[in-house]
This record gives sequence, C-alpha cells and structure tokens, in this order.
Amino acid sequence: MSEFGMIPPTSLELLLNEPISKHTTFGIGGNAKYFVRVSNTNELLQIINFCIKEKIRYFVLGSGSNVLFSDAPFSGIVIKLECEFNDVFINGQSVVAGAGAQLSLVVRKAAENGLAGFEFASAIPGTVGGAVFGNAGTKDEWISGVLQNVSAVLKDGSQQTFQRSEMQFAYRTCAIEDGTCFTQAVFGLKTGVKNDILQKIKDFALKKSVNQPLGTKNAGSIFKNPAGAFAGRLIEQAGLKGFSVGGARISSVHANFIINENNASAADILALIEITKDKVFKKFNIKLETEIKIVE
Repeated sequence: MSEFGMIPPTSLELLLNEPISKHTTFGIGGNAKYFVRVSNTNELLQIINFCIKEKIRYFVLGSGSNVLFSDAPFSGIVIKLECEFNDVFINGQSVVAGAGAQLSLVVRKAAENGLAGFEFASAIPGTVGGAVFGNAGTKDEWISGVLQNVSAVLKDGSQQTFQRSEMQFAYRTCAIEDGTCFTQAVFGLKTGVKNDILQKIKDFALKKSVNQPLGTKNAGSIFKNPAGAFAGRLIEQAGLKGFSVGGARISSVHANFIINENNASAADILALIEITKDKVFKKFNIKLETEIKIVE
C-alpha cells in the first residue's frame, strides 16, 4: 500500500495543492491535496478504484456550480470530468450527453436538431451529472421529466445503468446513493419546430437575465423552495436582500443567490446561510434546506 503523502501510483497526471477556487463558480475553496483531470470512463475507474483501495477521500467535480468547498485544504483527490465527459450527440429523438457536459450545450444540440423538451434547462447552470443527481429544473419542469437512463460508477468501483423508474426522483433529489458518479445520461425528447424551440430558449434567457444576478460569482440557488413557498421571497421578506457578511452578499436581484462580491471566504458564505436560516425560521417558522452541496 502506498503512503498518501506520496503521489499515488497512477498513470494520470495529478496536480499537487491545486486551488479549488479556480474550479468553482463561487471562486472559493482551499487547496486540493491532489487534483486530477479524467478524460474517459476508464480513467475515472482507475482513479476511483485507486481511492477505494487506498481509502482516500475523493470528490468528483463538474463545472463547479452548486457547490461550496471549505476554506480548509481538501485532504483527498478532486476528480475533474473532461474530454469525453463533455461530449453530446444525437441518436434519433434521444440526446446522449456526458456527465461533464454543460446543460447549455445539451440544449443547443437539441435545438439544432429540432428536438424539443429540454429548453427549460437553458436557464440552469452546471453540468449533466449534477443536474441529474439534484433533479435540477424550474418550478414547472425537471430533468426527471426528460431523462431515460443514466450510466454510473458506484462507490464500490462497479458500473451500473439506472433507468429513470429506478431513481425515485423527487424535488431536487433522487434515491441514488451519495458517492455515485454519473458518467453519461440519455434524454428522450420530441420533434419540434426549430424556430419555436429557439424562441423558447430566448424567452428563458431573457427571464434569467432579469431575475438572476448574471455576471457575478455565485453557485446558483442556495436554498430549496419549501413546500408552497419560494425561498427567495421568504429571504426578502425577512429583510435580508442585500445583506452581507465579509465579502459575501445576498443578491439584491434575487435573494436566493449569494454572491462572492469581494474575495469572500467559505466562512463568509456559511455565516450568511446560517443567518438566513435563523431569520426565516424566526419570522415564518420555516426551516430552509440548502440546495448547494457543502464540502467540508
């Protein structure tokens, strides 16, 4: 068994003490002891099975949205999905997408081929893998509505394909075990009129430009919407719109976004999250749950 103080014996190039902040949309996070880019499933299997054998903690990273890493160093390996994981191709009325592919690319490919049903995802940041795991969507449409199946590497190093019916999707979640890494997803769409599809995408983009703090360092929506309510509205009614801690600020455009405005630390973001939870609970007796993944 190798010592983790040494570079692991893998053919993949590992970067030492790589700043995670360079790879997240928040621009926040300590250094990863090791950081590796994988270009295909075989490389992913190689590094995951190495981590399993050596009992090394790992985290698989897509575009770095919807996640907040601690300011402290990450003592294991951060695995970044690249190359083949970014591929998107059309197979009849299905779109086959790598887990690392940006949702915006999937939307564009579908539209170019006159396939409708994925336009809603144009308003969602992030990659296919994270979106499937969190059943990303709008208030009216979700990934689960168009997903057919997803291929994965399980945390024991084995591979499996899950059909949509097996995944028990619910609001912003599915029943797949944490530690599972999706590698590819297949979406079933329907034939549409290309110009109508493109117009719908433009409509989503316009709405996003008005309602979201574009051009800022953020991780997307911070909290899940409670049943029968909207987290952003509750936060605003609690008087927190624009409230700041350190370099972090609750957006004045949409209160369910926190912005890294001025070299914010993860501690700043976490403090804002706790203040928000506390004030909303005291005012409305509603417990907000975080939507972003917090990696300590």
